[in-house]
Amino acid sequence: MKVNYKTHPILQKIADGKLGVTPVFASDQAFITEGYVNILSESFKRNVSAFRNITYVSKEYYDAAELAAPKLSGLYKDIILNNIDDIIIQGTFMVGSRVFCIKSHIKKDSEFHHSVFFAFHLSGMPIVFYETGMDGREGTFIWVSNCESDAVRKKGIEAVALMAIADVSLIHLFKSYASVETKFVEAKSKIMKGLKKYQNDTSLDITYLTSKWFTNIVRSEGFAVRGHFRLQPKKINGEWTKELIWIKDFEKHGYTHRAQILGNAI
Repeated sequence: MKVNYKTHPILQKIADGKLGVTPVFASDQAFITEGYVNILSESFKRNVSAFRNITYVSKEYYDAAELAAPKLSGLYKDIILNNIDDIIIQGTFMVGSRVFCIKSHIKKDSEFHHSVFFAFHLSGMPIVFYETGMDGREGTFIWVSNCESDAVRKKGIEAVALMAIADVSLIHLFKSYASVETKFVEAKSKIMKGLKKYQNDTSLDITYLTSKWFTNIVRSEGFAVRGHFRLQPKKINGEWTKELIWIKDFEKHGYTHRAQILGNAI
């Protein structure tokens, strides 16, 4: 698995600290002629230091996070509605054909919060920009590329932006509350894990979320394995918190390579 400035050109801009010349889809020429590019460029430069925590999200990891979404959504609402804790999400997340840059600070005991979010196509072309609480002011600026399908855009520009932000929040919460495996690859280096090589040719450190702990591999017919996530109360340093664990539902005859996270099942 190799990451460099050709496979993910937006990483070059993060390293440089500015968007610079930004390619756009043909359908987004108004992005340049109407001056939106200047708004995005200024915001990107102002917030880029928060984007330098780079995470590569594998499909297996993302699929597991989606499976856990109902539990994570409930946990997120519980934290917000009951004013339990700050929620701080910031960094860059490489997910499939898109790259998300986010800086979101929601402070408990405060009605004000600042969030800035960018979604880029793998080619570096902007798809979504959202910023609220800019410079301590009220109001929100939203831009969504015309490359999004009509079906998606019918949901409304703000809804499209918020759905993208929810995706990144889901990845962050899953990492925070589940026992996950990560692979850290420093800038300009590579590591071997088993038979797989992880190569990082950029000047930025990258954390890979590539664990398959959340997948049961079925080796023979005649049985099925179903499972579900659960928020398990857990005491850490004398304080109660919650950890997301995977619970095996049932198993029939056959051979299963058990997902490692099943070791937490009770």
